[in-house]
Amino acid sequence: MQDPTNRSDRDAGHIEIKNTTCYMCACRCGIRVTLRDGEVRYIQGNPNHPLNKGVICA
Repeated sequence: MQDPTNRSDRDAGHIEIKNTTCYMCACRCGIRVTLRDGEVRYIQGNPNHPLNKGVICA
């Protein structure tokens, strides 16, 4: 079994960051979704969004 903490850049896959909107509450905050090989890996607030400035509640 391969140690997941010992990954090389070659094994990282295709990384994309998509800017979109959160629909978990009425605020519709801006979020950044990090995808690896088309699968969601991480969601964070978008610091450039004028409403939430990088902070998300959900």
